[in-house]
Amino acid sequence: MAAKLALTCATWLAAAALAVAQTSYPMITHTHPVAVQRGKTTEVTVEGTQNFAGAYAVLFADPDITGEVVVPKGKGKKSSRAVRRVPIRLTPKPDALPGVRDFRIITPLGASSIGQVLVVSDPVTVESAKNNSRDQATAVTLPCTICGKIETAEDVDWYRFHVDAGQVVTAEVFCARIEDRIHDLQKHGDPLIAFFDASGRELASNDDFYFADPLLSYEFDKAGDYYLQVRDSKYDGDRRWVYAVCLTNQPYVTTVYPLALTAGKSNEVEVVGPAHRVQAKAQVSVPADTAPGITRLPLQLAGHPTNPVTFVVTPYPPIQEKEPNDSPDQANRVPIPCCINGRIGRRRDLDHFVFSAKKGQAIQFEVKARRFGTSLISGLDASLDVLDMKGKVLASGDDISPAIKDAQVTFKPPADGDYVLRVRDLLSKGGEQYVYAVEACPVAPDFSLRCDNDKANLAPGVSVPWYVHVTRRNGFNGPVKVVVEGLPKGVSANSLVIPPTMKQGLLVLTASKEAPRGFANVRVVGTAEIERKGQPPLRLRRIAAPNQEIYLPGGGRG
Repeated sequence: MAAKLALTCATWLAAAALAVAQTSYPMITHTHPVAVQRGKTTEVTVEGTQNFAGAYAVLFADPDITGEVVVPKGKGKKSSRAVRRVPIRLTPKPDALPGVRDFRIITPLGASSIGQVLVVSDPVTVESAKNNSRDQATAVTLPCTICGKIETAEDVDWYRFHVDAGQVVTAEVFCARIEDRIHDLQKHGDPLIAFFDASGRELASNDDFYFADPLLSYEFDKAGDYYLQVRDSKYDGDRRWVYAVCLTNQPYVTTVYPLALTAGKSNEVEVVGPAHRVQAKAQVSVPADTAPGITRLPLQLAGHPTNPVTFVVTPYPPIQEKEPNDSPDQANRVPIPCCINGRIGRRRDLDHFVFSAKKGQAIQFEVKARRFGTSLISGLDASLDVLDMKGKVLASGDDISPAIKDAQVTFKPPADGDYVLRVRDLLSKGGEQYVYAVEACPVAPDFSLRCDNDKANLAPGVSVPWYVHVTRRNGFNGPVKVVVEGLPKGVSANSLVIPPTMKQGLLVLTASKEAPRGFANVRVVGTAEIERKGQPPLRLRRIAAPNQEIYLPGGGRG
């Protein structure tokens, strides 16, 4: 049974009844169709490399979707040939939030690498065998989700749909975003989409919107049949390049402003995207128990729910920018701590904020806007500068990592007084999509953890090592106690304390000789205490991020 676990903090374990030395666990390369409608049971096929023989379970981190392996009739006999395809049956709950879900196939050789499927609200249509021209276009009915493959070089897929006069149709593609953690996929799809009329005239197109995935919205003046074309931007192809196109005539939201909200309160936000034509603003209530960080919620527009929209839930008082603040002398005054909501609304826009600081008391500024591998996908590639009141740059920050295009900077004031924070786009771009939140807070001791592996495959009586690395920040120099939560029956882990003199420690997972076959999602958790004068100790709890290979925007691996 899978433990309840947030995927962003997932570490994985599978206990198996069979140990095979020097044999790789199975690796998933793609799933087709890659989208499943919530509230409906759908059979899909998972393909990959190595050997899926004997697959017996499907493991999701999210409890709102379940899966089972489909065993074909008459296929119970053992075979010496490797199995590369596994049919599975998936059932998302009726209230499952639309979006990408990670899963693994459990086999006697252990847990597979990660596979991905998309949960959607609308009916799913799979492309017909031959739809490479307008005359062969697959007919679809709006709203729907289209599943297909860009399977060969120069493959072009066509779909026909009907609209009424004045209807706005939006197409969002999931392709590159469901390949970033797929092993053995050396090249990735870069899809492009376009709308055409019945005469073959191109009306609109889009390439990159959500990183490499396109989004296209268009208002059709006349009623009639129109066409959607899907292809790779370079006319490349690969049979493993699966995609899903959410094609809808319902209100669609790309983002909101302000981006950062407070849990437990009702917040008014500006609607950004095609849905703005239906309703310019909406009320959003973030549940009080929502943890700080990235969350997704649908809006209610004209009495109907929209697609899920991404928000930043902040523990700091939210402050909204007020224009004009294009120069230091126009800077908005903000308190510390706070969370600044802003938008680089046009090309070469600069946002300035003035704050008071004490000598030597460091302050950290961190942008939350655009982070690969998450749903935080503002158009902004942020850059931060801290200036003195004469305009001299004292500190600067850019990308946190190759995958996180958000800027971060820690500023240690040289004297008491006022200073200015400047927010801009690195390439001087801007627009309604360029929203951001900047969390500003005094620097405090902290740490983070990562685990050397994202899975452990065990056999009865066998042990497996996991190295856990700690990164101490802002003067934290204490010990960190590490435990593994959610271990399956028959599996144990040693007690571990990483002392102040060490940057890593070793967990040893051991399956007893009587351990039954099983599997579970687990978490590696570190805790520490920080002493404070005249106050109770500050207790920190951090969940380890497992090392996983990802493919970065623009190429390369991390």
